[in-house]
Amino acid sequence: MDARICAAAALFVLPISAQAQTYTVTDLGSGSASGINDSGQVAGSIAVGQSFYAAVWTNGTPSLVGPTGGAVGYSHASAINDSGVAAGYIETDDPYTAVFKGGTATILPAWKGLYSGIGANGINNSGVVIGTIFEGDEYAGGVWSAGCTTGTSACTVSALRGVGQKSNLGEFFSNAFGLNNEGVVVGTTYFSYVDRSPSTVATVWHNGNPSKLGYIPGVNNASAIAINDSGTIVGDSYTKNYTSIATEWKGTTATALAMLSGTSQDSVSGINDAGLIVGQDGSVATLWQNGKPINLNTVLASALPAGVTLGAADGINNRGQIVVGGSNGQIYVLTPSNSPEIDAGSAASGLSFLFGSLAILVGRRRARPAGRSESICSTAEGVLRR
Repeated sequence: MDARICAAAALFVLPISAQAQTYTVTDLGSGSASGINDSGQVAGSIAVGQSFYAAVWTNGTPSLVGPTGGAVGYSHASAINDSGVAAGYIETDDPYTAVFKGGTATILPAWKGLYSGIGANGINNSGVVIGTIFEGDEYAGGVWSAGCTTGTSACTVSALRGVGQKSNLGEFFSNAFGLNNEGVVVGTTYFSYVDRSPSTVATVWHNGNPSKLGYIPGVNNASAIAINDSGTIVGDSYTKNYTSIATEWKGTTATALAMLSGTSQDSVSGINDAGLIVGQDGSVATLWQNGKPINLNTVLASALPAGVTLGAADGINNRGQIVVGGSNGQIYVLTPSNSPEIDAGSAASGLSFLFGSLAILVGRRRARPAGRSESICSTAEGVLRR
């Protein structure tokens, strides 16, 4: 599969109050992506015949990272850490939580020897994996210790207890969707009583101990999806008519993120350490910067093939790279001209040049059918304003 990277540069004057941002677009070809690490490696899956299998893209080139065919019907890499270890699932008769490392897939041990789970949702740089396990007749968030992926210590798996009361079967429903490098896990506690309010509680686990996150005014159901190393949490809140609202938590205080359209539904998929949030507003790939939504289709209008729209941003790394799916079945990586880590320094340098020597700062969810990768050789001229 041929993936071509066409770099483009643009010159901008960058005042402190309105620093410009542009993106270089990389077409990874057809597939389904779920995450991106700080090296720019993308985790997901690609189609092989009538099935799809876990894959990792490195420097724009995909590699299958697990077994194909035979007893394995499907597999997918849901997340990848900075060491290039991916986590996801392998499906034989049932789905099993797995990690993909060095071209080898390993099914993680079962909770109490019963069942290994239905898949991983995250992995941090220590090698801790989180996902979903079964407990009795119900499911729960699961945590596999770093030793399961690194082999440096014992491999253990534990269930995450939810907050509040137990469900009507005497068990907790919970799920783990994200974690940071400090080992803090976020997700959701569910209640099966149909008349209970709330039925969905955004939850954070510190050392396995659950705490309830707050709600935005007028809404009392929410799910936490991701957390950065500063402890900022993002996720979705749900109204009574099932409209979803992108939500940010600092501490336990919930804040609704602004929408591109007052009537559309928002959904969050990730946050980086600079506080940049990605997801979608309705069917539009969206970046939230300082709480303000930015339509990535508008930013990249001149860089996308004719008729292609970006429907969901699936992940963002600490360099500000965003992985997003296109309406043509292709995966795209958007690389910013100015990464979040150097924005402050670039701005200060720009101010010094502007006032000192008048210099100009140079700005710089299942598998789709396999398809031909198309090159993109145009500059994203959109400007993001802080």
